Amino acid sequence: MNLGRILKILVPVAIVVAIIGVYLVNAWSSPPPPIQVYVPWRDETSAIFKNITLGYNSVRGNANVSVIWPTMAQVDARALVFAKIVEEYIKPLVIRREVSPSIVFVTTCGRELASYLYSAVWGADDFTKFDDLAKKGQDPATLACSLTGYLKEINQSVSNVFAAPIMVYQANLIYINSRVLNRLNLSIPKTLDDLLNACSIASKSGVVCLALPGYDPRAYNAYDIGPMILWDNILLAVGGSENYAKVYYGDVNATDPIVNKSITVLMNVARYANPDWRRTTRDSAIDMLVKGNALFYVGGSWDLRVITSRYPNISVCPETSTSSDCDIIVAQFPGTQGVFSMVVYGMGVVNNPSSNAGVDLVKYMLREDTQKMLVQKLFAISPYLSEDQYQNPVLRWIATNYRRAAGRVVSIAVGGTFYVSGVDFTGAIYGIIGNVVDYYNKRAPRIDISSQITTIRNYFTAHRDRWRSMNLVLGLRNNYLFSYTPTWLST
Repeated sequence: MNLGRILKILVPVAIVVAIIGVYLVNAWSSPPPPIQVYVPWRDETSAIFKNITLGYNSVRGNANVSVIWPTMAQVDARALVFAKIVEEYIKPLVIRREVSPSIVFVTTCGRELASYLYSAVWGADDFTKFDDLAKKGQDPATLACSLTGYLKEINQSVSNVFAAPIMVYQANLIYINSRVLNRLNLSIPKTLDDLLNACSIASKSGVVCLALPGYDPRAYNAYDIGPMILWDNILLAVGGSENYAKVYYGDVNATDPIVNKSITVLMNVARYANPDWRRTTRDSAIDMLVKGNALFYVGGSWDLRVITSRYPNISVCPETSTSSDCDIIVAQFPGTQGVFSMVVYGMGVVNNPSSNAGVDLVKYMLREDTQKMLVQKLFAISPYLSEDQYQNPVLRWIATNYRRAAGRVVSIAVGGTFYVSGVDFTGAIYGIIGNVVDYYNKRAPRIDISSQITTIRNYFTAHRDRWRSMNLVLGLRNNYLFSYTPTWLST
């Protein structure tokens, strides 16, 4: 074979090899696709969550994850945070098909997730669907992160899992100082009447019955969520899970007997709150409880992290296994036994035709080792872990509540409200409590909640209209989350 023929064979081969080599070098040396994770709240919990999320960088070795908190002021509308993402990132991506960062957003599943869908450019098509999660069973957290309905504005029928649930908290809990309880010769309250009776006895003994936090300097309006959690649990205790679902969907009038009775109970309980509740932070309220200056504190399982971090030497136990060395008892809020009020945090991914990096990050967050880390550090429970995988006895008890509950609802108070401009439902609840506390502490001549009732009435109307305009319901078709289906739904 002469040289010319050899060159004719070798030169094309060399060119192909060179092209492959250049491609491989570029593939190996090119920066990993960026992932931006948006977290629409900022506190110690979100900081821990950020560190766990950024752990993906070291696990993958070549990941490029950044966690972003809202740069805008902490405004009334958390959904505006997502609207900002839509305007700056999703819209250019969808319209011009530009290569851009993979966008992952953290949301509370339920109404907040529905608000994000409502804000999206092309509706459901902006989001990655996690429908494979639904095939694993009828997990309530997955159903809370699912939406079914017919979006009239974009002529689109949906029944999909729009976010992957990553952790769950229980919102209907009451924390009890066992020493004070025993000193007053009281039992763990099982009903609202039990709660009011215990408060009356504690008050006559000079003990604050309810440590209520009303102040959070990090919040947009400086309101702590404590009063809303109290209202939320009273509503669940008075109305049960079905009536609670009606309120959740706005499918009830503000004059409904369930709402009226809940307001009355709220006023009766509020009279026993600490007089300085407006200036009391969550940490201060927990200090009151632990130090024996208050009998009860109403909150969620997220408060376990605060208690154990501030007081590592105290004993916290579930109501099912109390003992003489138990300092703080955690029980289900009176009247809500058998119902689990969920706060489900999920991660959603904006569709990105150029990269699956965001979906890969979510898969990392769903891994068993990552889930165990979230449970340990954030005192949450996991939809993916069995009850026997929890070392903490209180978390094991909460996981049992979650798995065996006769009914489940999504908390209205935590990330669960539609933010309707000009209708400050939270402010109305604060106003009712403030009126009552001021009157019983002789700071006001009478109780007048007429303006708050008007606000609540306007809120229910606006809330119902928002749900109806979206025509969405939680859960998947033929498998809705609540046993109650709103009257306005047409799928």
